[in-house]
Amino acid sequence: MKEVRIGLIGIPNSGKSTIFNKLTETYQIVGNWPGKTVETVERAVKFNDKHFILIDFPGTQTLTPTSMEEEIAREYMIENKPNVIIQVASAIDLERSIYLSLELMELGIPIIIALNQFDEAIKQGFEINVEKLSKVLGVPVIPTVAMKGEGIDKLVEKALDLAHSKPKGNIITYEDIMPQINNIMSIIKEFLPDRYPLEWFALKLLEEDPWVTRKITELDTEKRLGDILEKEKDYVKKSTNMHPSLLLVNNRRSVAEKITNEVRKIKPVSKSKFIETLDLLSISSFGYLLLIVVMTTVFVLTFGVGLLFRDTIQLIFFALSSQFVFVITDPLLNAILSGVQLSLLVGLSFIIPVVFLFHFFFSLLDDSGYLPRAAFLIDKAMRKIGLNGKAFIPLLLGYGCSVPACVTCRILEGDKPRFVTALMITLIPCASRMIIIYGLIAIYIGIITALAIYLFNLFVVLLIGMVVGRSVNLNCESTGLIMVLPPYRVPLIKNALRKTWARAKDFVYIAIPIIIAGTVFLKILEILGIMEHLNLLFDPLFLGLFGLPGYVLSFLLFGAIRKEFALVFLVTTLNGNPLFYLSPNQIIIFTLITLFYIPCVATTVTLIKELRLRKTLIIIGINLLTAIIVGSVAHIIFLFS
Repeated sequence: MKEVRIGLIGIPNSGKSTIFNKLTETYQIVGNWPGKTVETVERAVKFNDKHFILIDFPGTQTLTPTSMEEEIAREYMIENKPNVIIQVASAIDLERSIYLSLELMELGIPIIIALNQFDEAIKQGFEINVEKLSKVLGVPVIPTVAMKGEGIDKLVEKALDLAHSKPKGNIITYEDIMPQINNIMSIIKEFLPDRYPLEWFALKLLEEDPWVTRKITELDTEKRLGDILEKEKDYVKKSTNMHPSLLLVNNRRSVAEKITNEVRKIKPVSKSKFIETLDLLSISSFGYLLLIVVMTTVFVLTFGVGLLFRDTIQLIFFALSSQFVFVITDPLLNAILSGVQLSLLVGLSFIIPVVFLFHFFFSLLDDSGYLPRAAFLIDKAMRKIGLNGKAFIPLLLGYGCSVPACVTCRILEGDKPRFVTALMITLIPCASRMIIIYGLIAIYIGIITALAIYLFNLFVVLLIGMVVGRSVNLNCESTGLIMVLPPYRVPLIKNALRKTWARAKDFVYIAIPIIIAGTVFLKILEILGIMEHLNLLFDPLFLGLFGLPGYVLSFLLFGAIRKEFALVFLVTTLNGNPLFYLSPNQIIIFTLITLFYIPCVATTVTLIKELRLRKTLIIIGINLLTAIIVGSVAHIIFLFS
């Protein structure tokens, strides 16, 4: 007997990923904005001695897709039908959740509703009659509080029970156009495979859904549907004075609204004046000032606390190292040992503090509910410069890592917005770039200069986005961002730490071993005299363009693997203190070049997958050109200052 396949779907910010984490006993990053999950994933799950396959779908507003990831999710659901669907509904945003429930019922798959965020709904004065909601919809409804794990066991048990049951039919009758729907069904029934939901296909044909229309065209080889579909659509338009798609949407909305009013009562509750004021301030014109203050605070705290951690780690490291002193006469072995020691010191004191602190503060902001408000606020600015309103979401993710941010570009409609947003992501000061600013500027020059470079980076990103966006006529595809703002919450330290580890663990498992191997490799090159040859070969070019010695090329090449490697191998090769070899101006120029030149390998591979090779090469070219211009201009300014 095959394992039961359970689909997990819900509107954005319903707590779907939290339930996914509870069921799989893994940790997937939870976000409070649409587009956080962009791929459909199947995972074998053992939960309370029960085995099943869990299919995690991206956050979905509707089964009428408005973005690439929603198209992928819906097609996957139709072609790989799960035995049962768990719909994670938001008790706070009940009407939109019920609208999605009505659409899911049309698919002919048994569904169970996890009415999540039930505790938050009560706090906001919502009283929901769960039994009545279940009776009206004709499907089980289980109240859940995913953050605490409440209701999850019962949800799984009921879902497994439903897996082999008969699905609940559509509760909307569409009485005015039922003859037209039946006529279409009678024709497509002749060639539509049994695995496809018959009535749903008929409804989507009336709605002129592109994917369904293509699918029917492929299946209807004898063109039996022919002119009949157009005739039925024309009849609907004339008899209702409404396009069929608008008619069907309005019907679902009116039913969703009616059900919501029947099962929910709203009682006035006293709200904190501070929270109300903060909420209004966050999305008003003053919100831009608040955003600057918040991001500056995160930056200063990350670097300030990072410096304290660095000093502490170095003290401990040197104290431990003094206990293990070896006299090695062989120059090669001595280089290897010193390389390992220095790379560990730099990795632990430069990288780990900044990476973990940045992701920790970022997670606190996310869990508090502030980041969705920042996204809503910046949405207005994004549209003013010609970018898609949704573009801020992947850009926001880009502060952590460019790879998931580039994947999240799928939420944008149109190739142009995806291209321009991906280009900007490759220039955004991600965690790796923050390590470079911290490790070279904050430590050796000063936090004020580090903040200035960080702000300059942002300025260049916005400037390039505006210039390239206008050059490809981006304004014609600009659309707004639809999202529901979650309530402000006090973030839980435990959850923030789990998020921090999930986001930063690659630096421990992947970066540190490569740093050690790379440092040893460079030390060997130094002993063999190869670094001297690099100096002679590239000195004329690098000194002329940037005022930098030729050997920095080797550090830039390592930085192409992962951005922070450029910093690490510079510091380790220059024996722990670049100021002994480079002037402050040279350190600033090297930092600027490293921030803007080609994306790391992982980002490049992701770009090729998402945008294809040609657009990826264009992005790499723009990155490289930007780095050369910025580095050269900085060199000229320093020469004459």
